[in-house]
Amino acid sequence: MKTIFIVTDFSSASHNASKYGVELASALGAKIVLFHAYTIPLSIPESYVIVSPEEVRKTAEEYLLEEVMSLRKSTVQPIEIIAEEGPATDSIIKQAIRYENCLIVIGMKGEGGVVKRTFGSTVSGLARKSKQPMIVVPEAATFKSIERIAIATEMDIQTDLHSFEWIKDIGLVYKSKVYIIKVLKTNTSIVEELSHRSHRLFNLLKPLEIEYKFPRNEDVTNALQDFSLDNNIDIIAVVPHHHSIMERIFIKSETRQLIFHTHVPLLILPEKTLLPKENQQKLQKQFS
Repeated sequence: MKTIFIVTDFSSASHNASKYGVELASALGAKIVLFHAYTIPLSIPESYVIVSPEEVRKTAEEYLLEEVMSLRKSTVQPIEIIAEEGPATDSIIKQAIRYENCLIVIGMKGEGGVVKRTFGSTVSGLARKSKQPMIVVPEAATFKSIERIAIATEMDIQTDLHSFEWIKDIGLVYKSKVYIIKVLKTNTSIVEELSHRSHRLFNLLKPLEIEYKFPRNEDVTNALQDFSLDNNIDIIAVVPHHHSIMERIFIKSETRQLIFHTHVPLLILPEKTLLPKENQQKLQKQFS
């Protein structure tokens, strides 16, 4: 069974992401887990009332239960809660990996400014470390029917398509149109790129309407932002190949406007490879 693993810090951005996650889970028939990571104060002045770790945990669970009551679409909808002490990124990964076919959903506060402030240390840490797919929901985004999905990918023949099953399942529920995007530099040949299209990905998603797009732009962030606006995209899926897209969008673009200013949720699919490097050349010849 699929699991939607919703992360909350009880902020408005997290509450918005939680509502998004519950709606998506309801549509997919997925299990819902609501998770909060907390920390215990390192030191407390003697004049203060001492709070035990158990009391902190209970308080966190009470907040989670209150959040559940505000999120449920029915009085009987099951939502599992987990509160764990520890650093947020590591705690999320530790718990999420326990669930098979797990999708992490997390909110992002849209403050503007540089990437490190806007994207947040927890989200950027998950993007680097997590092996689970993750949806980042901008604070201003609202859930709606996911009718148009854009996949920005630099995948190669070694990329494991397992994570793409989430796109297929979402697309089948909402009868989505899928755009597979490769951003080209201005001097790149579209004919050459067409010859390198992934037939494996096409075959996986072929029950859906699929269209390849090759926007020209030296800046990947701007290209995806423009495309999402021009085509009314509901969610953008990013498949970073060796983190090249991730670095260009979220790490090296501190002075640029973020794609999230378009209020489009981002689905980050972790890159996995099928075979060791020594077998790549042999497999490439078979598909050439």
